Amino acid sequence: MKNLKNALVNLSLLLGSVILTLLAMEGVFRLLDVRGTHAPRIYSWDHALVPKEERLPGVQIQFKPHVEMEMRYDSNPRGAFNEHNTLVFHTNNFGFRGPDFTEAKPPGTRRVILLGDSFTFAEGVNWEDSFPNRLAALLSPPDSTPTEVLPVATSAWNTLDEIHYLEHQGLKFQPDLVLVIFVANDAEYAGGMDLWENYWRRHESPLLRFSYLASSVYNVVQRRIDGRRYIDALVNYGLGFKPEWERCRDALLKGRDLAQGAGANYAVVIFPFMYDLSETHPFLAVYRMIEEHCEANNIPVWSLLPDFMGWDYSDLWVHPTDQHPNEIGHRIAAESLERFLREEQLLGPRRKSP
Repeated sequence: MKNLKNALVNLSLLLGSVILTLLAMEGVFRLLDVRGTHAPRIYSWDHALVPKEERLPGVQIQFKPHVEMEMRYDSNPRGAFNEHNTLVFHTNNFGFRGPDFTEAKPPGTRRVILLGDSFTFAEGVNWEDSFPNRLAALLSPPDSTPTEVLPVATSAWNTLDEIHYLEHQGLKFQPDLVLVIFVANDAEYAGGMDLWENYWRRHESPLLRFSYLASSVYNVVQRRIDGRRYIDALVNYGLGFKPEWERCRDALLKGRDLAQGAGANYAVVIFPFMYDLSETHPFLAVYRMIEEHCEANNIPVWSLLPDFMGWDYSDLWVHPTDQHPNEIGHRIAAESLERFLREEQLLGPRRKSP
């Protein structure tokens, strides 16, 4: 009887210790605001959209000049948002992010146009931390020719939107260099090839909202078990959408011809999705297809992936519900881009086609 009593006491002490440890860990997770369930980001940009009948031909979305937009999250893990967990965007006189600029290029200035989607728009990132802004600073040291970097980019654009805009308006900016910033969903979201909402929702359990600790553990385990399988299936399915990829590749060629016809250099830069940044990156088949297409058609092409390798991809997310690159990712991209432009001498006179 005495042994049984001692055993019960020891078991009670053990259970008490476990409970206290879990409660302490729960407290730490709450203090650090680390959790595995999140409300979706909130944004309403309808007021900022140019009416459909006023948009340029072939361009599905355009933002109005000089409007303010907000994106709100349920937490602020990086301290990059304001006190309401909100990031405020402002558009310039042409409806893009960044400072106002003149249509005609100022004398004695080089101009680089970055055609892109939400990555180049720098969704979720303050403008001063964005790679277009950082790249402009890297390309304009005090003793060199002033260089303007114009982010001609809008959330949800694809390659067709970008080249249509270049054709109907972008060439009026008199660029010396046109860079297409390519992301794996730029072939008209072929097969739903995207990560954002579906990806994070798959790895959250609403039943565990009561616990930051339990929901975090569940999230990590689910991502390890299911994440890669889900993304591999997404890529394989998306690559089967042949017409969308053909239109995307044709648009890249049209962009080359438009830029070179206007006396500008032209190149394609591949910005990877922020997932498994290693030699087993699941979107490699997409990138290789674009690289081979560019190389076969004498288009300089550069992948940013090698410069991201070794990073824990979740450390580069804007937010657990938003896998756009954060300010660290934008810094890496800007430094890699500067190296590419200088190595390929794309900032000088137009390269002659072989």
